[in-house]
This record gives sequence, structure tokens and C-alpha cells, in this order.
Amino acid sequence: MEINKLYEAIADNQLFHTISKQTKNNKTYLKFKRHDSVFTFIYTPSFISEQGEETPAKYVLLKDKEKARLGTLRVMWQDYLEHKQ
Repeated sequence: MEINKLYEAIADNQLFHTISKQTKNNKTYLKFKRHDSVFTFIYTPSFISEQGEETPAKYVLLKDKEKARLGTLRVMWQDYLEHKQ
């Protein structure tokens, strides 16, 4: 499962209906709808600190303001794979 590819597909409106997308404080908040549920993907890009340490990109998927379950991500990944075929 590649979360970055899933995020990009959702951000590009390829998988689900995007409700809103906004960036503030170096984070992108992507709100989208899958069936009857509303989710929020929070993306923080990778960056290099002043000490030269690289922090990897971070993805958080929320449903009803709580972290979504791993099973939810797996189902969305299956949607992504089916869409790519």
C-alpha cells in the first residue's frame, strides 16, 4: 500500500468527490466524500531541518475527526487499484 499514491489520486479528483482543499501552516487539508462518509487527509510535505536532518512526508487520514482505521485505508487502496486497471 502506497499512501502517497492514494493521496495524489484523491487530490487529483480521480477516486472520490473532493469537498475542499486548503493549505495552511505547511499542511494541506483535503476533505473528500466516499459513499456516505466524509474524510480528511492531512498531508505534511517532507522537509530538511536547519541541522540537515530530513523529515519524511506525513499523511494522516481522519474520519469524523478521529484517525481512520487501517481497514479503511485498505479498502481505499483497493479502490485505487481497481481504478488503475
